[in-house]
Amino acid sequence: LNLSGVNLESKMTWFRGLGLSKLEIAKVVSQRPTVLGMSEEKLKSKTRLLKAGGLSDSDVHEFIARNPPFLTYSVEKYLMPRLALLQKHIPSDELGDTVMNSSWWRGSIAKFEHR
Repeated sequence: LNLSGVNLESKMTWFRGLGLSKLEIAKVVSQRPTVLGMSEEKLKSKTRLLKAGGLSDSDVHEFIARNPPFLTYSVEKYLMPRLALLQKHIPSDELGDTVMNSSWWRGSIAKFEHR
């Protein structure tokens, strides 16, 4: 990765803005170092998607801390179709809990549709 000190500090500030501790940021970066090269807008699109799935700011923090690989998945090609299926089949008052506590964002769409 080719990052300037300014870009790295900006990324750390963004992660801290989510409420992640230094230890949680280290976990995210160690599991998925490519997040350091992602644009802030790409990262924000993932957090917006989680909020559209019913998560609060504190839930987004916890979700990212528990699931660093999530940040590397494509919103348009991968995450949106899965969230759309959830929104279609899960009552809105249960959506946030389902998004928070399931592996909806992993695996093939064919397997996901049959859950």
